[in-house]
Amino acid sequence: MKNNEMVRINELTFKFDEIALTRDFDLVHVSVRDYNNISLFWNIIDKMDILAVTCIKNLKYAILLKKGKFKNPKNVDGIVFTKASFTYFDKSARIYRNNILQLFFNQLSDDTELIPEKNNTVDLFIHKTNWDNVLSNGIKQIYALKIKINWKEMLVASVVTFTQNLKEDSKTELFYLNKERGVIGRDYHKKSAESYKIGNLMGKNLVDFISLIGLKDYEQSKVGIVNNLLNNMRDYFGQYFIQIPSLKDIPTMFDFEKPKSREKNIWNYFKNSEINLYFDEKNEKLKDLGNQVICGYRRSEILNAHDIDIVKNDYSSDGLNIQVIRDVRKDDTIPEEYELGIRKKIIQHISPDGFGEMDYKGKKVKWEFDDKKDIADDTRVINLFQNLAIKQDLVNKRMDLVNSDLIGLVSKYQFFFFDFSIKNKVIVDELIISKDRKMHFISKRLNPSKLDLSDELSLVYSFVQERS
Repeated sequence: MKNNEMVRINELTFKFDEIALTRDFDLVHVSVRDYNNISLFWNIIDKMDILAVTCIKNLKYAILLKKGKFKNPKNVDGIVFTKASFTYFDKSARIYRNNILQLFFNQLSDDTELIPEKNNTVDLFIHKTNWDNVLSNGIKQIYALKIKINWKEMLVASVVTFTQNLKEDSKTELFYLNKERGVIGRDYHKKSAESYKIGNLMGKNLVDFISLIGLKDYEQSKVGIVNNLLNNMRDYFGQYFIQIPSLKDIPTMFDFEKPKSREKNIWNYFKNSEINLYFDEKNEKLKDLGNQVICGYRRSEILNAHDIDIVKNDYSSDGLNIQVIRDVRKDDTIPEEYELGIRKKIIQHISPDGFGEMDYKGKKVKWEFDDKKDIADDTRVINLFQNLAIKQDLVNKRMDLVNSDLIGLVSKYQFFFFDFSIKNKVIVDELIISKDRKMHFISKRLNPSKLDLSDELSLVYSFVQERS
């Protein structure tokens, strides 16, 4: 059946007006020969009248200046500045299309009323109101959406955590929050009243990007922010493009009008199953979430139609389990109660912090069971049971959850994983999936300096190393 639907992906399409770029800007390639010179490089960049800077790769940078503003620094050992061209690719000063586009993105804000400004931070970090947190020890954190144009010319938007810096350390890369522009930038002089360093002491980020409650939430979403940036690129830098940057639309490869086959499949998978849901009833937040989930399961027509029985308990049991626990990564005052599954006990975990969408300021669980809807249609519940099914498949060494078409495809290949966590050793794991859905694992520990190339796993490792 022919499908005319299109889906927007994060790959960018654009074409520079190289003549306009050459007319108005200087493009410079910088090679820092030794990491010991990196502080000197940033001191030079801070004093130069640049528009933007970005990192190409390992100690190699691109900087953008207005036409005629570049003056090659003199008597600088270990740092080489080379003027580059917009119109041809200079092998001695390799600056790629994605690097040039990054230089223009770095000058933007997602506020449509703010004009571009100089930015001497290698990436663009967008910060929005309420993207912050205070840890139990009083240390502040702020979050940002990092906008990066990768070598495949894809716009990658990822969350980065910045933690308040309380120690004086000349080597630590520090940042400050520009509240007016809603961006986070490098603090070269380390004189900001409140400075931050990249990193999260407490685990994953707490920014809720997608919420459809109102238009204001769209402005806080990744989609809303990226859309504003692309509009600002068009409005402020459109004259430097023959084709203004936009996200690519591609045709979908399947029919969206089909019923929710994946959702139905997960409940068929667990048909006639008993699942043990357990938590500590002395903990009010666990009790609140656990009881709501139990109530939703018992009222679910879909689960009842598939004879899926959810049993409430305060301990794990043999078979399938769901444990309700607090996420200790977000609060180090919480005792660790995570129970690791074993072959006899398959355990998936949910928490008030994640599944329950806990409000960290009010310390309340926002998620509530809606008795007007079947809980089995909730995407979080579907995802929970899909993860539980994956764990059961791994224990059984069968891919029963996957549809037949995909089994037919993956059965044609071998999959390899390389673990380098042991010094001077590498563990190579091989997975083969047969057409009857069985998973076959082979694992071997290798010494990279003494490979036996008559052995298949050694040969595969050698092949990968030569091409990495």
